[in-house]
Amino acid sequence: MDITHEKLHRQLENWSYYCELISLCEKLFSKVNHQTDFICYTNVGNAYYHLAQYSKAIEFYQKSLEIARGNNDRQAEGAAVGNLGLVYDSLGQYAQAVEQYRQSLEIAREISNRVGEGTALGNLGVSHYYLGNYTEAIECHQQHLFIAREIGSSLEEGNALGNLGLVYDSIGKHLQAIECHEKRLLICRKISNRMGEGNALGDLGGAHFYLGNCDEAIECYCQRLAIAQELGDRLGEANAFSGLGLSHNLLGNYYKAFEYLSKSLFISQELGNRSAEGIDLLNLGGTLIKLEKYQEAVRELELSLEISKDIGYRLLEASSLYALAETYQKLERYQLAYEICNRALSLATELGIPLAKECQELENQLINAVSDK
Repeated sequence: MDITHEKLHRQLENWSYYCELISLCEKLFSKVNHQTDFICYTNVGNAYYHLAQYSKAIEFYQKSLEIARGNNDRQAEGAAVGNLGLVYDSLGQYAQAVEQYRQSLEIAREISNRVGEGTALGNLGVSHYYLGNYTEAIECHQQHLFIAREIGSSLEEGNALGNLGLVYDSIGKHLQAIECHEKRLLICRKISNRMGEGNALGDLGGAHFYLGNCDEAIECYCQRLAIAQELGDRLGEANAFSGLGLSHNLLGNYYKAFEYLSKSLFISQELGNRSAEGIDLLNLGGTLIKLEKYQEAVRELELSLEISKDIGYRLLEASSLYALAETYQKLERYQLAYEICNRALSLATELGIPLAKECQELENQLINAVSDK
């Protein structure tokens, strides 16, 4: 079987043999024809994307896009712009990602490509999720799930279920989230998709964490970590460390939590993943509050807030503002805490997330504190 055969490169990706995939494809550059070059550039871009080497991924995806447009191949063009969207998502450049996905979706519908349409919808849903557009995100993922089942793609069905679960977690529907993540986990194990299995375990751990099921969460994150280290998946490793840190935080093991969260932050910064870095800083700030290291907490949370604004991650922005308000309350700077909490409340209310209730409760406390002074 040659390297241009879809089943071979898909299997290499499922096994996470990314270096092998790159090596095989590089031997074929400019050796056969334009179609082979497109496939090989795409495969190498995919490999670098999974290895979190995003600048290299962009380089090879752009080359594949040039070939597709040169050949007036609309299906290939749709796939290429969709791949670029994935990288922009990982870099936290959500507006650029949305633009790529919309182009991909338009092309897929124009040529009646149901597979491409489903993929574009799923990716567009992810960007809407990060931008806090939860209604749009759910609609996109539900359409993606419908198409995946229609065309009989277990891989895409699992992806759609996982993405739906993440949105449900964000709006407080954790039992629905667990159902989605468990279904995805079963699918990934059935088709031997180790990367997907690791992602599903991490997301399932998150849903259990939100419900306060720390033992179940830690078990999921430990399995997630083992798979990530087995595959050399640095982003997955960071996700597992982050989940373990949050779970130990909830159990009151604050120094152990700080250790895990610091490991996650190191990897996120190493990979240049801005959204993950912002979340890690937020979580570290929360742990520092528990350790009563309030000035250090302020520093981490302000960095998290800065990142959230830079990349347009509105859920992170609301969460960082709330944590900052909580920290300034501890420092007895009640007026400043109130002003920041009010901003957090406005944003959380606009997004329609459970954090709005916590913001309202904190604001009431701060009103009383300001009045007493």
